Amino acid sequence: MSDEAAKTPRPAMRVYLGVARGIAWFFGLFTALNLIGGWLRPGFDANMWWLRITTQQSWLTDAAFMFIAVTLLSFAIRPVMSPARQKASLLVIAATIGIATSNMMAFAELVRMKQIESGFALPMSLGVMVAMGVIWVAMRRAPTESRSTWRHRSVVGASVLGCVLLFAFGQMYCFGRTDYRRTADAIVVFGCRVYTDGTPSDALIDRMRTACELYRQGWAPQLIVSGGPGDGDIHETEVMRRLAEVFGVPADDIVVDAKGINTQATVDNTAQKGYARLLAVSHFYHLPRIKMAYERHGQYVCTVPARESYTLTAMPYFLAREAAALWMYYLRPLLG
Repeated sequence: MSDEAAKTPRPAMRVYLGVARGIAWFFGLFTALNLIGGWLRPGFDANMWWLRITTQQSWLTDAAFMFIAVTLLSFAIRPVMSPARQKASLLVIAATIGIATSNMMAFAELVRMKQIESGFALPMSLGVMVAMGVIWVAMRRAPTESRSTWRHRSVVGASVLGCVLLFAFGQMYCFGRTDYRRTADAIVVFGCRVYTDGTPSDALIDRMRTACELYRQGWAPQLIVSGGPGDGDIHETEVMRRLAEVFGVPADDIVVDAKGINTQATVDNTAQKGYARLLAVSHFYHLPRIKMAYERHGQYVCTVPARESYTLTAMPYFLAREAAALWMYYLRPLLG
C-alpha cells in the first residue's frame, strides 16, 4: 500500500478526525478569544482555566498561548499538512501535553501536602492531556486529502458542542469540588431558596453550616450573608442571619448584604468593601462562576464548596443551568 493510500482516511478515521478537529476548534477559539478579550477588557483572559503557563513576563505567556491557538485553529481549518507544518504542529501539541502534565503533578503535590482538599478524583489537567492527545494522534495520521461531507461536519459540530458542555462540567467538578480555604478577612455565603413560611431550603442550610464551621475554626473573623427576597415575606438574609447565630456565630460578627439578588450583585457588593481576601461558600457547581466574577473585580477570593448533607434531587437541572450561566458570565464583558 502506498503512503498516499495509507493516509487516506477510512470511515472510522474520518470520525476520529472529525472529533479531533472539533476539539481543536473549541480549544483554539477559546484560547484566541481569551487573548483578544484580554487585550480589549482587562481581567477577561481565562486561559488559566485550561492550562497554567508560568513565565516571568506576561507577554511570553501570551506568545505561548498564541502559538497554541494558531496551531489548533490551523489544524481545525485544514488538517491536510505539509511535512514541515506537521512536525511543527506536533511539537507545539507535545509541549502543551507536557505543560498539562506539569499542572497535574503540581495539583497532586498540593493535595499531598494538604494545602488543598479535592473532592473529585480527577484534575482538569488530565482532561486537557487526553484532549490534546487525541489531537496529537490525529495530526500524526493527518490525511493527504480532506473531503468535507455533511456527516464529517456534523461530527465536528457535535464535538465542539460536547467540548462546550464538558469543559463547563469539568470546571464545576474539578475546580468546584476542591477546597481552597485560606485565612481571610471575611467569609461570604451566597443565598439560596427560603420557602414561603420562612423555612430555609436544605441547600441553604448546607451552605450556612459550612460557612459557620469555617468561622468557628478561625479562618475569618466575619461572616457576610448575602441574598435576595425569599418565596414569602421573609428575606433570605434574615433566615441566614438566624442560622448563623444558631450555628455559633456572634451577632456582632455577622454582616448582612440584603441586596445580593443574584451572583453578580453579591460579588459587586462584597468586592467594594475593601477586603484583601475573601472566602466564598456555595455549592460546587456555582463556585467557578463566583471565582470568575470576583477575579474580574480584582478581588482575591478562595472558594470552599458547601458540604452537602445529600445529593440534591434536581442536580442535573442545576448543572445544566449553571453551564449556561457560566458561559454567559464569561462572554458578558465582550457582549456589553
